[in-house]
Amino acid sequence: MNIARFLALSLIFMGFMQCLEGHQVATVELEFQQLDHQWRLSGEMDIAYMLPETRGILGGPPLSREAVMKSAPEEFDRIRKETEATLRKLVRITFAGQNVAWRVEFPDFQKVPFALPPEAGDIALISVILIINPQPEVGELRAFWSGEQETELIVLSEDGDDAKIVSTLPGGNLMLLKQTELGKSIPVNQPVSIGWVLSGFHHVLPKGMDHMLFILGLFLLVPKWKPLMGQ
Repeated sequence: MNIARFLALSLIFMGFMQCLEGHQVATVELEFQQLDHQWRLSGEMDIAYMLPETRGILGGPPLSREAVMKSAPEEFDRIRKETEATLRKLVRITFAGQNVAWRVEFPDFQKVPFALPPEAGDIALISVILIINPQPEVGELRAFWSGEQETELIVLSEDGDDAKIVSTLPGGNLMLLKQTELGKSIPVNQPVSIGWVLSGFHHVLPKGMDHMLFILGLFLLVPKWKPLMGQ
């Protein structure tokens, strides 16, 4: 690689280092389970996205897991309170067209010794379980999403050996369960949401400058289309 090309690469990457930094995970990813005694949605939330003082910073950096682990008990109480409050703003659960109550549990605080979920990038996450009492009537269990623009609600559900992942953008909803009679439900067949396609597009263009720089870097290293497509 000649000096001019090396300098071009260096200037591009130095000029956009902020784009390469990690950012908050502005989505809620949950796994749905239909148990005999409860219906539950569980997942790991980005604490920075749950707290009001950091959530408002679009694309802002995550909090450090190591730093958060050193917090005082009062701060952990606040994190749990704010996480529940944020989830209640973002997620609404209905059955047969009516809002249903749900409660939140924080399993990390039941561990001995206490520990937040491990994360290779030192991102502070908190485990949550949204618990819904099974409903006796016929109807559909749905989750409505009220996130900000371009954020997503993603739900994984398992039916035997089959796993399904669906998502929705703000203003949409997902059917989690369809109950035909007391205690009996049928498989929920719904296509993967177009929200994944739209979110992927916006993640790269125009806001994913880090992805574009990576592709540009590959091209500048070997400015030929055939090797680039192979890479």
